[in-house]
Amino acid sequence: MCYLFGSLGAGKMAITESGRVRILKPDDISIGTMINQFREWLDANNISASLFKSGVEQDGSIVFEITFGAADHAELFNRHFG
Repeated sequence: MCYLFGSLGAGKMAITESGRVRILKPDDISIGTMINQFREWLDANNISASLFKSGVEQDGSIVFEITFGAADHAELFNRHFG
């Protein structure tokens, strides 16, 4: 399920622009586990992220923003983790 900007529920993803994906970390998964899952999927699919950022929303939620060089890579990532 994709949303454009705005408020996202825990674990929801958004493709905010061509090639950029935002995902909120669910409360029941550690940061390390999420990053490991991202890395394993990227390696298995021979896809590289061009930029990986993390931050904290005003409500304390942890958000990851992953930018890909190709929009289709963002779509594949979204299908797997969304």
